[in-house]
Amino acid sequence: METSIDTCTRYPLGVVGELAVSAGIVWFHGGGWVGGELSWPEASGVADGLCARGIDAVARTYRKAVDGVHYPVPLDDVVDAFLEHATDDRDWFIGGASAG
Repeated sequence: METSIDTCTRYPLGVVGELAVSAGIVWFHGGGWVGGELSWPEASGVADGLCARGIDAVARTYRKAVDGVHYPVPLDDVVDAFLEHATDDRDWFIGGASAG
């Protein structure tokens, strides 16, 4: 299972309109903790759009709560992914669609 798509080069500083941005976001697809894929437009497409605007964005997934996987495993994956990427001095955010 693919767990991450780095959708853009890491930008130390981006510009969105007149606002200087020094931030990143770890973005998760939707699927209500039981579905969803990185290939969905709400996952990689959103992250790509943010990258095009100069914001460092990484699309990530989580283990689905199916086949014996139960809460809080998907949420733990989200937290771990965030901590894996938010390792510099910039502001980092977490976001997503539906469960994300």
